Amino acid sequence: MQESNNRSKKKLWLVICIIIAAIVVAAAIFIARYIYISQTEKYEYNALLEEVVGADYDERQGDAVTLPDGLDYTNHNIDFDKLKEYNNEIIGWIYVPNTQVDYPIARHENDADLDYYLYHDMYQEPAYAGCIYVDYANSGDFTDNNTVLYGHNMANDTMFGSLHDFEDETFFNENEYFYIYTPDASYKYHIFAAYQTDNTKLTSAYDFSDEQVYAKYLEDIWNIRTMRCNLREDVELSVSDKIVTLSTCVGSAPDNRYLVQGVLVEDE
Repeated sequence: MQESNNRSKKKLWLVICIIIAAIVVAAAIFIARYIYISQTEKYEYNALLEEVVGADYDERQGDAVTLPDGLDYTNHNIDFDKLKEYNNEIIGWIYVPNTQVDYPIARHENDADLDYYLYHDMYQEPAYAGCIYVDYANSGDFTDNNTVLYGHNMANDTMFGSLHDFEDETFFNENEYFYIYTPDASYKYHIFAAYQTDNTKLTSAYDFSDEQVYAKYLEDIWNIRTMRCNLREDVELSVSDKIVTLSTCVGSAPDNRYLVQGVLVEDE
């Protein structure tokens, strides 16, 4: 009887070891696949940046970078004709200095698939990292009172992953602007807030075209006191201002969002 029990225990431990080994192998394959896909997508966007702007990620430093052929990030020359050849739904380009945010912006034309670019890249191919895209409720020309852009919080800091750098107060204080470029205009935004909040869909919860609603929303921002909240309280906001909200998820709190918000201070 004792010998039979011992054999049963050995078989049980063997089964457990096989299951654990299978889990470890599966996890290793998943991690390796994720790293491969992430690096491939990063390489593709790096190549795209060189093609349509004439710059390499390694050449970016600070707020105004002198690029090959005299290009300058403060007067961004982007080949939107080339971008349109790849995807006619590309409406602009966003650049946040000292982060990895340097990407095209898309707006899907089919309202039946609102999260299309969560799972498709700028070439409209299925992609884990997706593409930066504008909220379907926004016009897409950055004239709305609050234009909301979404991007994945990628573990390798691509897409909107590096927006979490603004959780650091020093980084927030030293990096005040981001830029959006369209075929017709260039926009400079002063970053006034970066904070974690719940996953309320802003364009559904607020009618930003209503002056009173918009005024109350702007006022409430200054009362936010959440984790890693940074505010530039010397910035004055009014209902005549246009803001852009950059929104990404929070890895440790999947029901929350991390927002970086800027107010338009210059356009040309």
